[in-house]
Order: sequence, then C-alpha cells, then structure tokens
Amino acid sequence: MADGSNGAVRAMSDAVLAIARERSVDTVLQRIVHSARELVGARYAALGVPDGQGNFARFITSGMTDEEVAAMGPLPRTHGLLGAMLESAESHRTPDIRRDPRFRGWWPAAHPVMRSFMGVPIVGGDGVVGAFYLTDKEGEAEFTAADQGLIEMLAPHAALAMENARLSERSRELSVVEERNRLARDLHDSLV
Repeated sequence: MADGSNGAVRAMSDAVLAIARERSVDTVLQRIVHSARELVGARYAALGVPDGQGNFARFITSGMTDEEVAAMGPLPRTHGLLGAMLESAESHRTPDIRRDPRFRGWWPAAHPVMRSFMGVPIVGGDGVVGAFYLTDKEGEAEFTAADQGLIEMLAPHAALAMENARLSERSRELSVVEERNRLARDLHDSLV
C-alpha cells in the first residue's frame, strides 16, 4: 500500500474511533465535521441536518470561528446546492460552486468566498439524514474522486454515530423522567 493510502486509512480509522467515543449529538456532529474537513484537506466544512420544513435543524461548521459564523446570520435554508445533497444519495463535486446551475447566487455579506465544492449525503435507516458540505480544497483546484471516496466511506459511520448519540440522549432524558416519576410516587406514598 502506498504511503498516501496508509495515511488515508489511518486518518479514517482515527476519525471513526473518535466519533464512536462521543455521546452528545452536538459533540458527535462537531467531531464528524472536523474529521471530514481534515480527511480531505478542505478549508471549510459543514454538516447539515434537515428539519423537514425547508430549514436545517443543525448546521455545524468547521474551519470558521464562532464570530465568523455569527456574522453570517441565521442558518442557511435547504435549497439550491445545499438542498440537492439532501434529495438523493448521490454525491457531487465541482471545481466552482458558483458555476453549478443549482447555485442560487446569494451569500450573506460576511460569507467567505468559496470555489471548489463537494457534497456527500449522509444516509441512515430513514433515508438521507444529513449531508457533508466541503469547500475550498487546500493546495488544489478541486476535490478528487479519492476525496469523495473517503467522505462517502465516512458517511455511513456518521449516520450510525448520529443515531447512537440521539438514542443515548433520548435514554438519558427517559432516565430523568423515570427518576422524577419514582420520586413523585415515593412522595405520594409517604403522604397517603
């Protein structure tokens, strides 16, 4: 195996193991998007989770400061090229996002200029549950087929990690409710 392949396999293994250790949904999503950005050498990355109403329930970024994200304003909507990644299980790469016919031609004033783009849907048991958005391949004009393969390999792990984190959070919530109910019963029984 070539050194480049070994490096990619090691990076993928490290990313998957790091993601598997997390239990909070937000922490899992942040870890996943950082891992994706690092795997393919993207300047910026985002992971969008749709809310089913034309918006994103979550849009986690990597490569921008909190101040830069805040300056852009509200979360993007699930339209244009962002929305296209949520409509099918097909990935997409382009050397210039602005030339794609699905690009709507509008960015908030504080949005960084982006050119190369790769979008990869995250498919889970319920269909497309999110998408990776990677932009500005560092040191190259565009993302490669090998980059796409790495993110497509990461996507099912991301779907599983997202579901496991969601179930873990739900389990914690149910434990709290169960404990409250037990305390209420104990209080009730002590008063009767």
